[in-house]
Amino acid sequence: MNSTPDQPTGPEPGPENQPPQPPLGQPEPAPPVQPYGQPEPLPPTYGPPMPQGYPQAAPYGAYAPPPRVRRLWGWPFGAWIAVGIGLGILLPVALFFAANAIDSAVHGYSTGSALGYALFAYVAVAVGGILCMVWSQTRGLGAGLLISVAAAPIVVFGVCVAMMSAGGY
Repeated sequence: MNSTPDQPTGPEPGPENQPPQPPLGQPEPAPPVQPYGQPEPLPPTYGPPMPQGYPQAAPYGAYAPPPRVRRLWGWPFGAWIAVGIGLGILLPVALFFAANAIDSAVHGYSTGSALGYALFAYVAVAVGGILCMVWSQTRGLGAGLLISVAAAPIVVFGVCVAMMSAGGY
């Protein structure tokens, strides 16, 4: 074996120095499987050794849960949605009948201004629902008010269609 400073010295490549190869057409053998319940060996790490067992975790892991949102009077979110729907329906209807009764008492007949008061109450409920959505404590109430604002035209048009179809128009 002739070596020069440029060439590395060592055994020459040949069939006797290579690891055994599987025959052609057969897959390579799988690595040995660890028995069940045995952890796989970990690569060496740097630093002090870890204590055996599981470390004591914080009660909620790495992050604490967000603080609970305080609701008005301690009622749950769904109860405030129901209250908002009830107020959103009740306020315009009550204002319509109250304005109609006051108008009839003052003038002796209805002048039609009660409808204007009901529309004003409808818009006020919509604005109140939007404002209630800003604060997390009143978000359920705001959602209920907005649900009633969205459902009111459907209910009103449904009653009108039912009245017109019953009259034969």
